[in-house]
Amino acid sequence: MSSTVQVFLWIIAASFFFASLLGTIPKVTIPTAVSYILFGIALRLWIPLTLREQQWIGHMGEVGLLYLMFMSGLEINFAHLQKSGRSGPFQQSLQMLVPTVWLSLAGGFALALVIPEHPNPWLTALLLSSTSLSIVLPVLKEADLLEADEGQALLLYSLWTDLGVIILASFLLSLHTENPWEDASWTLVTLLLALALYGLLMWLRTLPRARARAGDLEHRTRGIIAAVAAFGAWADWTGSQPIMASFLIGIIVSLIPFAFKSLLKQAFYAIGYSFLIPIYFISVGMDLNPSQFTHPSIWFKLPLWVLVAFVIKLAAVWPLRQTYGMSTTLATGILSSARLGLVVVLADAGAKAGMLAPQTADTLVVFSIITSLLAPPLFMLVRGKPQT
Repeated sequence: MSSTVQVFLWIIAASFFFASLLGTIPKVTIPTAVSYILFGIALRLWIPLTLREQQWIGHMGEVGLLYLMFMSGLEINFAHLQKSGRSGPFQQSLQMLVPTVWLSLAGGFALALVIPEHPNPWLTALLLSSTSLSIVLPVLKEADLLEADEGQALLLYSLWTDLGVIILASFLLSLHTENPWEDASWTLVTLLLALALYGLLMWLRTLPRARARAGDLEHRTRGIIAAVAAFGAWADWTGSQPIMASFLIGIIVSLIPFAFKSLLKQAFYAIGYSFLIPIYFISVGMDLNPSQFTHPSIWFKLPLWVLVAFVIKLAAVWPLRQTYGMSTTLATGILSSARLGLVVVLADAGAKAGMLAPQTADTLVVFSIITSLLAPPLFMLVRGKPQT
């Protein structure tokens, strides 16, 4: 075994104990993803790694990123839309979505003018409009609100924002490459190929022979991972966005009904959240430059980002106060202000595309950590006991 692999294995083991230790802090809810980012920061500060070891973690982190986007797509459950119909939670989610779009655009352009690095206003608007489904979902489940109307409305709202942000951001990133219109065209082709793949698989489901050859759980798991890899490689080769390609495969798997899907999702959760996705967040923490945060301007920008982020979400849910009451409405706005996965991913991609300055990208990662730490406990505190 090479020394690089040995160091990598030690890092994986140590990261688990680090995240578990942070999880034992009383009265503080630290999302697991945040724990691994903090571990990556600790690695950068205190553990001298060789260039080869850093590159190894970076490459594995890229695989973890694709898997994270696949899992994000897998969590988008369109069955919620079918159950909600055209009124109630479905309509309320759209009532929150429309003001979010306009307020995020206003906030994005305002921040682009105020912040010295002048981040791309369109990408900034997408970052502000996002909501972390990976945080909203477990918090709603813990509060026993997944089946309640307010929980359904917030869940649907999170689905809309996740879906819209990743697709629009993929096109926006494609327009900031060396061959913008060509890459944007390939991004559209990738989207169409995903639709064609979905149609083909739905047609094959109608053929008894094809369904018989689909294989057992292990065979289907390998096939789906192969599809994620193939679509990611295709997107990278053509100049489109691999993060969108992996995201689309997750949506396709979520949409197609088949036997033992729940067991298959458990297998993907085990692979992703215990190994590949933590490596990605560790690599994000290692890429952060802590020395940038000694500059006084950072302590002006961070509160500004957090303030704008919370104001947008609180204003978006304001029309629901007549339905759910003031405390529940405020709690909903606070929880929807949590941003983690997509902000981290798009901040990194935006910096590589030249749409964000490296300092701004690092600030956004810390901003996402702050909102993810603040939103869940504030949600439980403000909401209190359910109204009867």
